[in-house]
Amino acid sequence: MPSPLRRLRLPPRPHGLMPLQPWTSAGSTVARPSLLTAALLLLAGCPAPQQEGCRSGEDCESGICLRDGTCGAPAAPTPDGGEATPDAGTAAQDAGTTGEDGGTQPDSGTPDAGQPQGCTPNADGTLGAGELPLRAGLSGTFRTAVNASWSTTGQPLPDGGTRWDLATALPGDTSEPLQTLAVAGAWYADAFPTGTYAARLSSTSELLGVFRVASDGLSLLGIVSPDSGLAKTKVTYDPPVPILPLPLNTGDSWQTTTTAMGFYQGAYSFWTEAYDGAVTARGELVTPLGTFPVLRVSTGLRRTVGVLVTNTRSHAFASECFGSVATVVSEPGETNLEFTQAAEIRRLTP
Repeated sequence: MPSPLRRLRLPPRPHGLMPLQPWTSAGSTVARPSLLTAALLLLAGCPAPQQEGCRSGEDCESGICLRDGTCGAPAAPTPDGGEATPDAGTAAQDAGTTGEDGGTQPDSGTPDAGQPQGCTPNADGTLGAGELPLRAGLSGTFRTAVNASWSTTGQPLPDGGTRWDLATALPGDTSEPLQTLAVAGAWYADAFPTGTYAARLSSTSELLGVFRVASDGLSLLGIVSPDSGLAKTKVTYDPPVPILPLPLNTGDSWQTTTTAMGFYQGAYSFWTEAYDGAVTARGELVTPLGTFPVLRVSTGLRRTVGVLVTNTRSHAFASECFGSVATVVSEPGETNLEFTQAAEIRRLTP
């Protein structure tokens, strides 16, 4: 019979490259979520008209240049000034809402080239609460590669920004839909009364992150398994982890140390995590869907399980009204801001 109190154990650091294993059994592999992928999940909206003639986001009034050289036009503003409430059926999150929206569905079941309804990017370089339309019932499709070589440095732009290109195919690419799920009514809902939505942490794990969206930003509340049972997972973070403090600008930074505690794969466990986040660059990112103006949100994660410590780094490319259009997660042991070997790369695709 397993001990009622168990600390997760980490293995020796591997000498070679290995695929990301976000959350796997204790004592065999490193447990580490790709948090920013789930936290900044693309939000699907209604199709928007396009206009001709662009080579980059700077050529478009909307700030979005598609792969076919056309601009994605912004959605029409809503009567209340452009910030629609969740129960209006749009893909925008009300900046003052901290609880569950009630599970309304997105306006379209597939991602598209236009902005979600009720959210119009203004390309001012700041990500505000009205430009982070996250809630339950939304979906998007991402192309994912593991154990990939790609430089996070990018290429300089004349205006001082950076251009990153993730439109090309990478070895082992797969495409999969990602969805934000309602917390209300789930078996773990009682542990997260302020949860806004839940989403899978990685394509290689069934475990979900539970997130809260509020006017001051996006926070991670904990992790859970989709179903209850003997091998259930229900872990809470104290304090919650700020993933995206809002408003967000180039140069912003934040730090948090949190304790993770609860049932992990059926055993009561605890560990600590220290997060060091910052907006380290701005510019444009080319994805299989199109070119987006972005802020690069960089996060260093230091996880301590007993006496063993694991460091990883990740970059999320956040765009107004779309959330994250790509994420890049390092191999275990990475401490440098820029790196070339990635455990997992995700980017938005049609």
